[in-house]
Amino acid sequence: MNYDSNRGTAHQRGYDTAWRKFRLMYLNRHPLCLSCHDLGRLVPATEIHHIKELSAGGDKYDDSNLLPLCHSCHSATTAAGGYGKKGKVKVKSACDTNGLPLDRRHHWR
Repeated sequence: MNYDSNRGTAHQRGYDTAWRKFRLMYLNRHPLCLSCHDLGRLVPATEIHHIKELSAGGDKYDDSNLLPLCHSCHSATTAAGGYGKKGKVKVKSACDTNGLPLDRRHHWR
């Protein structure tokens, strides 16, 4: 069995009709990927990341527990183990042609 087959369906994990409606409203209010925006790129958000996982007691509908992300950033964030301690976004390591970090959250910026 692979990872996805052990997780159950989206509906079994709590992503029901109420969530789908909330998700559409949230993405309408937050249309851009936060990670891409912080790097100066305008990319539509297509997914919502829960900072504190639902299985760890995170609130599914609390805006302070949600981040709008594109599919690529959400996949990378999930693969990297989510976000850092205390909900802080992990800094991406990429630099511009002047050697300055692209991530505006980096302490050199």
